[in-house]
Amino acid sequence: MGNWCCAAGGIPPFARILANRDVRSLVVIDALGEVIEWHERGLIPARRTLTADPRCYPSHTDFYQPEGLRRLAERLHSAGVFTLWLNDPPADEFTTALTRAFATATAEITRFDNPYQEREATATTAPTR
Repeated sequence: MGNWCCAAGGIPPFARILANRDVRSLVVIDALGEVIEWHERGLIPARRTLTADPRCYPSHTDFYQPEGLRRLAERLHSAGVFTLWLNDPPADEFTTALTRAFATATAEITRFDNPYQEREATATTAPTR
């Protein structure tokens, strides 16, 4: 499974990723330094796994910019995956930056039941390799 990288603010299955012993590392990135600090301080109980597992590295970076995406793509191993979860619809400019930085990249709307709001919700997912 190699190395993984995903955004801290999203809802990816961190615990399931880290449960797989073949995962060498998981880099969790967020644009807001405060979100990473909340993880490091254990203020997000459902996500304490992120800082408890030595394979996991929370990080604050400018990865939303084209240069940050290129640096991220360079650090992924050949079997590595970067997945992004956005609350906004796909933006052409960002999708273009993804396709320029990664060999494969898509941005699509995902629909799911949101039990907190008791309604269907949507988000953009952008898996890349």
